[in-house]
Amino acid sequence: MRRIYEGELKPGDKFFSEAEALSEFGVSRAMLREALRYLQIQGVLDIRTGPGGGHFVSLPRPGSLASTIALLLQFAGAPINCIIDARRILEPAIVREAATNASASDIAAMDAAITAIAKGVDEDVPFSAAWAAFWDATAGASGNALFTFLIPALHAIGRSGGFASTQYGRATALALSRRLRDAIAAHDADAAATIVDEVHVLVHEVLEDNYTDLLTRPVSWADVQDVL
Repeated sequence: MRRIYEGELKPGDKFFSEAEALSEFGVSRAMLREALRYLQIQGVLDIRTGPGGGHFVSLPRPGSLASTIALLLQFAGAPINCIIDARRILEPAIVREAATNASASDIAAMDAAITAIAKGVDEDVPFSAAWAAFWDATAGASGNALFTFLIPALHAIGRSGGFASTQYGRATALALSRRLRDAIAAHDADAAATIVDEVHVLVHEVLEDNYTDLLTRPVSWADVQDVL
């Protein structure tokens, strides 16, 4: 990992061949393959077979973080509701940062997501993808790299709970996303945080009315892999 980082290798760049790596690091073939496999699981390396294959540097994704968090939560016996609570607590602070730091490109990304939300407002699957993109853009606008990875990871774990949106929820979420975008664009942190509180009131209503039995289900690592 240090060699990849310090060598300033970019996604798509080829890493050492197996023979080169064995010579470079002075370890056994079994140990090398175990290390490379670990980096592949973490999303750092893409191992391709066949002609033109080899070890290629890849870009770690929030899915890797989601997988790790899900595994920890499953063995802790944590219910899926803990993810919803975590977002309720974290997101007001995140949008405050977004209202402080958002750039024109961040607002443009939010606008694109809102357009997609409006187009998908009548169906759960396109709405869910667009809603996730909106929150990815919002987290990115915060300027905090941890939030940029954490919010998509928490969203993925939340989706693994088997929840679906409702027509009322989608329409209300569209209106709230527009208001939140405007508050962030106006750099009004207090208004942005208040709107996010409204979002979570909506989430609570939809889940309590339709999915009470699912909220206490333990997080499942396998279910998270299904949505990644």
